[in-house]
Amino acid sequence: MSSFVTLRGRGGVGDVLKVATPLIVANLGHAFMLFIDRMMLSHYSPAAMGAAVSSGMVAFATCCVFLGTVGYASTFVAQHSGANQDDHIGRVMWQAVFMALFGGAAVACCTFASDWVFRICGHSPEMQKLESSYFSILSIGTVTPLMAMALSCFWSGRGKTRTVMVANLISLLGNVLFNYILIFGCPALHIPDMGIRGAGYATALSEFFGSTFYICVVLCDRKLVARYRLLDWRPDFRLIGRMVRFGFPSGLQILLDVTGFTVFTVYLGKIDDAVLISAGLVLSVYSIGFHPMIGLGMTGAIMVGQGVGARDIQFAKRSVRSAMVLALVYAALFLLFCTLCPELVMRIFGVAASSEVARLTRMQLLFVSLYLAADGAGLLFSNAIKGAGDTRFVMWIVIALSVFVLIGPTIMTFHLCKAFWPGVGNDALMMIMWGFVGLYSLIFGLGTFVRYLGGKWQKMSIIG
Repeated sequence: MSSFVTLRGRGGVGDVLKVATPLIVANLGHAFMLFIDRMMLSHYSPAAMGAAVSSGMVAFATCCVFLGTVGYASTFVAQHSGANQDDHIGRVMWQAVFMALFGGAAVACCTFASDWVFRICGHSPEMQKLESSYFSILSIGTVTPLMAMALSCFWSGRGKTRTVMVANLISLLGNVLFNYILIFGCPALHIPDMGIRGAGYATALSEFFGSTFYICVVLCDRKLVARYRLLDWRPDFRLIGRMVRFGFPSGLQILLDVTGFTVFTVYLGKIDDAVLISAGLVLSVYSIGFHPMIGLGMTGAIMVGQGVGARDIQFAKRSVRSAMVLALVYAALFLLFCTLCPELVMRIFGVAASSEVARLTRMQLLFVSLYLAADGAGLLFSNAIKGAGDTRFVMWIVIALSVFVLIGPTIMTFHLCKAFWPGVGNDALMMIMWGFVGLYSLIFGLGTFVRYLGGKWQKMSIIG
């Protein structure tokens, strides 16, 4: 193993963990933020919790293109940092801020279509009202997470990820506090209970405080301001164009991922209520389990970007190998947990061990734990080549897989089985549909791995 990856030195396991650990904590904080939102709303009203899940997915879908595009600014910062072009970094950050403001204004306009969007979903009038209210607040407040993403690129791109972790923890703590006050009300402060609207306001406020933390850290350090020219706020439309050129495919990839998985989840829920409930439990566990992989993927993009900027390709390769070893070790531990401790999951969610939901949950939990390694590999290698600027390949492979491996087969299988194979069992139909997800992850992992081995990314640069 020592010949494959080093434990110490530049690009070694220790070096990768130094960058990845804060990002893993930050991503887990985001996952727990969503979990806390739903948990508190479930105590206020089960209908409000259900509306928050559905409208929250739609709200994320409307902004994920902008999140991906703005977030790609960290790769520009990474390459400039690797090339010792510190005086360019402030300008990159400000162009990301301008894109965040534009994206926030564009998504806010979606509030005018909120009633229509949820009317065509066919939900009850009461549910539509809750969904529309929550969606409108999140849409107007989208500018705050976009601003946080834009400002965070200054630290994440340079590998200074502890600041990103602290900002996310501030947002998490603020979210817990604001949720409690605004959802249930606070008579001492003369604040009435707002239910689902309070959850929306809490999300926007918590992200606002995270963004404010980034600004305060910058302005309090004059050396940073001078070294990185952080007051160079003038618009640079040529740079914005280049950032959109490379970042938009990354944002579109996220949108397609979300769309494909949303369609899969909707059709999985059409089988029956037990499958829907068990799938929700499994996806909640998998979401928390998958977020460390997101942190490792982000680390791969940052360190490859720094290596490409410095023209130190060996450092980039060592970093990716180290991150891959960590991902495989983590996937093995997750598999052990899902195999040996499924009853713990049942107890956490209050599911009777002998129930039908528990049986279905065990089946699906084992399945998703098996393909986490492929999912993590795809995430890592796709982020690695995107860190060099190879964003279009990832976009095209996700388009092909989403349409021809996940969305199309899921819809066709469900309707064909119902029409021509009415005797098919729910278990069989459920596992066939999960098989499409596994195939998607496997092909994506292999495809990005082959692209990475091809080496085209080693000759690329996004900073000219």
